[in-house]
Amino acid sequence: MKIDNIEVEQTLAQVKKQIEEEKNLSPTLRASLELLLTLVRLLLNRLGRNSRNSSKPPSSDPNRKKTRINGNNHPGAQQGHTGNHLELVDDPDQVELLEVERATLPPDGNFQCIGFERRQVFDIRISRVVTEYQAEILEDERGRRVVAPFPEQVKVKTQYACGVKIHSVYMSNFQLLPYKRIEEHFADQFNIPLRAGSIYNFNKEAYERLDPFEPWVKQAFAKECLLHADETGINIGGKRNWLHVLCSTTLTWLMPMISAAVRPWRRWVSCPSIPAPWYTTIGSPTTSSLVITRCAMPTTCVNSNVPGNRINSSGPNTRRRSWWRSTRPLMRQAVCSTPRKPKPSGSAIDNS
Repeated sequence: MKIDNIEVEQTLAQVKKQIEEEKNLSPTLRASLELLLTLVRLLLNRLGRNSRNSSKPPSSDPNRKKTRINGNNHPGAQQGHTGNHLELVDDPDQVELLEVERATLPPDGNFQCIGFERRQVFDIRISRVVTEYQAEILEDERGRRVVAPFPEQVKVKTQYACGVKIHSVYMSNFQLLPYKRIEEHFADQFNIPLRAGSIYNFNKEAYERLDPFEPWVKQAFAKECLLHADETGINIGGKRNWLHVLCSTTLTWLMPMISAAVRPWRRWVSCPSIPAPWYTTIGSPTTSSLVITRCAMPTTCVNSNVPGNRINSSGPNTRRRSWWRSTRPLMRQAVCSTPRKPKPSGSAIDNS
């Protein structure tokens, strides 16, 4: 590493060598100087961290250069693009009849209506809908009263309906909007005084209602022969967390965890110790083991209940090559629908 035209690593090595050659230094001073050198190396390692040698995202790299190749295509749709457009609907919400002004017709003709030319304009209506329930009260000559029951979901004088809750949870969890902006949206567009506490309660209710989904999706994943797994950093309450994803072609399971090393599916599978980050073998509760491969692409999980899919117990490099040879046919079969570019001749993986 070079800072202000000074080779830092070379300078530290020279200082360390001078300390070792100096025989008149006291043990206390020698220990203090070695401690200072260690601290300097730690600080330099932090200074030299980037997305290539750590888990930091590429956006945090200093002086990051964007390599974009400008093509000859002009902005907008390109030649040969099929295009998408609105289609006429058969049941419009509102129809406005436009009649021809009879006074503008030529006087030398007998015009009759033979039909209409249709054009439709699509718009949205953003408004508040308040539904009032009035329960009938009956009373007899002796003062006894009978009140009609309210619907089960109507519990208090005023409350939010399901539409408000669904819209709030969607904006908070899918669109990832802050609570404050959701409050402003409801106040400006719907004239509904929604507060952060209510939004939090809506999210909590949705979380509790989705509680049966976790065991169900685990059972569904256990029957899959090909899964994809990955993780990314997220901020929860001002602290760094990791959002893990495990998905198939039809299902997706997201789970936040404090550490990237602790994967959520380890709660329901056992993980023997296999050299990481190339691969990890895990066992599912109902099938045999799964193999998760860590590559440049998202992680791939393959059912290892296949003849010949065994991992050699010799050295790490031999194990990696043996594992690659044994699982290569299965991996190619699993991703045959996605064409891939051929690997360069200098690939680090032995394809022989």
